[in-house]
Amino acid sequence: MRLKRYFSCFLIVSFLLLFFSCNKDSYYDDCTEYVETEINSIEGPEVIKKEQKAVFKIVFSVYNGCGNFESFKERKNKNTYEISVIAKYKGCLCTMNIPEIRTEYFFRPRKKGTYYLNFKAINNTVISKTLIVE
Repeated sequence: MRLKRYFSCFLIVSFLLLFFSCNKDSYYDDCTEYVETEINSIEGPEVIKKEQKAVFKIVFSVYNGCGNFESFKERKNKNTYEISVIAKYKGCLCTMNIPEIRTEYFFRPRKKGTYYLNFKAINNTVISKTLIVE
């Protein structure tokens, strides 16, 4: 009888340990992280026509081989835009290189005027581009 009681307690404790030791946090499941990163360089037009798409070629660095481009983060205040790059790091074992990644930022203004595009750059600086829409 005593052996049955110990065995039952052992099963209950084992089940509780197993149940509470499982971590449902997705970061630990697939090692995915999203980071706002800094832009190294930008090339793009200075003048475009109304309804024309402006294409800016962007180069940024990630801090290991698991990093890649995810999206742009934009904040708008009238004709001024603050733009930064969101990098996605996916993987638990990554190479220790610092690759440069190239992507394109598309901007299509609906009205004529002057637009100020401020891209978050290295060391908390900004790369400013002025775009005139005729």
